[in-house]
Amino acid sequence: VEDIRIAQQYINTLRAASLKNGDLDEATLDLLSHPIQEPFVLGETDDNKDLFLSMELFLGLINGSQDEYTAAATAFKRRCPEVNPLSYERVRKQVLEISGVRPIVNDMCPNSCMAYTGPFAEHNSCIKCGESRYWPGTEIRRQEFHTLPIAPYI
Repeated sequence: VEDIRIAQQYINTLRAASLKNGDLDEATLDLLSHPIQEPFVLGETDDNKDLFLSMELFLGLINGSQDEYTAAATAFKRRCPEVNPLSYERVRKQVLEISGVRPIVNDMCPNSCMAYTGPFAEHNSCIKCGESRYWPGTEIRRQEFHTLPIAPYI
């Protein structure tokens, strides 16, 4: 019975959902409403060789951590001092800008039991296992999941 009540709460939340009543920032709303229409072609030139290398590293390590990207970029810089890879944050922003893909980020239980969305958006601990949403004494989320909206690409 409890599962049915929760499912109904999610259904009600979905029925009431719109682009305007969520937690999307203006840039993401604008991108969803006005998707990029032309393909971006990136080719290596003298003007963008550092960007090109940085994007290749970033995409090659897409399932890796920020520390792995930074270590690889540092190794390139040490071996080839003329190379200036972008910081992780700068290349991440460039990829977002060029691709138009902006993830929607939500908190989730560190044990993947549930997401803090819909009727659970304001909860501070998991309803299944009791794990805290945040690191102790902070408001720093312990786990998050990323949703990539596909509407602009359909």
